[in-house]
Amino acid sequence: MFAALGFGGQTATTTSADGGTASSSLYSMLSPTSPSAQGPSGGSSAIQELRKKQIATLLAPTPTLPPVRELERDALFELDLPIPPSAAAAASSPLPRLALQIRLGASFPELAPVVSIVPARAVTHPWIGASGLITGHERLTATGWSPQTSLARVVAEVVRELVERNPVRAARGPVQPSFSSQNAAPPPQQSGYSSDPYGLDKLSLEELEEIMNDERAFEQLLLSQPHVQEPRRRRQELISSNEQIARQNLAYETQIEAARASLKEQQALQAEQRRQYDANTRTYQDELLRFAPDYLISRIRAGATESDELSESIAQSFLDGKTSVEDFQKSYRETRKVYHQRALRLERATRNPSILE
Repeated sequence: MFAALGFGGQTATTTSADGGTASSSLYSMLSPTSPSAQGPSGGSSAIQELRKKQIATLLAPTPTLPPVRELERDALFELDLPIPPSAAAAASSPLPRLALQIRLGASFPELAPVVSIVPARAVTHPWIGASGLITGHERLTATGWSPQTSLARVVAEVVRELVERNPVRAARGPVQPSFSSQNAAPPPQQSGYSSDPYGLDKLSLEELEEIMNDERAFEQLLLSQPHVQEPRRRRQELISSNEQIARQNLAYETQIEAARASLKEQQALQAEQRRQYDANTRTYQDELLRFAPDYLISRIRAGATESDELSESIAQSFLDGKTSVEDFQKSYRETRKVYHQRALRLERATRNPSILE
């Protein structure tokens, strides 16, 4: 997929089995460290970890794939297409040695890999574009690929398609894609799918070379793709929305600080009023206790006992000759009067405590 690639300025050639050479500069990508190939999440550790897992799965031995060779570390891989000899003999002319190259751009696995046939333009097949890119698989499209798509499975499906429906050697003039099998049906067309979503088949080889050798032209081509523009637009909208929310939150900072200070004052006032309430409650309970029936009866009993003891001490003082008759009569009479009053009240309160309420 063109949007997942960066192209370098070098031009390489690939020698076919029949001695011919085909330009493969179309597949010379920018290095993964190239600034123009870096995506907004290229440095994400999670994406890098997913990239490593995809590469490890591709390189792991599996019965569904021929052995995969690593031509450039973590970037370019190649495998030989196991075309059966009988199929090659049945073709109108012998097929050259065919290989499948998988190029992983700097933004893989966020963007799709580029899968191409080598040598380019040597064979024709409904899944192979004019420039040698594999464009017939629905997962190798702008909308069909996702970071969770299995790279090894997609490559295995491409290999199976090319082995079951063998490519035909391309003629020197314009040719129509065809199958080696007369009874094979063309692959089903996906709804809304374009075999060349980037419009590369409309460009000449010179125009492709110019795009590959000019980083600015390649970047313009990459950024002009709708599936690149849409994420960039959404990302910018999210940034603007977050910035607006942050500014709104900052505008409330003064009000929040004032409300926080007012809350602290209210909390301090509430604590002080709580202490005052607790003190008043204790005072109320103490005062209420003084008017309780049991408390009043105990106070009357204590007063009556006190008056009785005082009258007894006055009488004993008179018997001892320490008090005159006049003083004795006056003091003793008053003291006994108080005693009998308190004793009467005590008796009434004991019989009917409700009179004290």
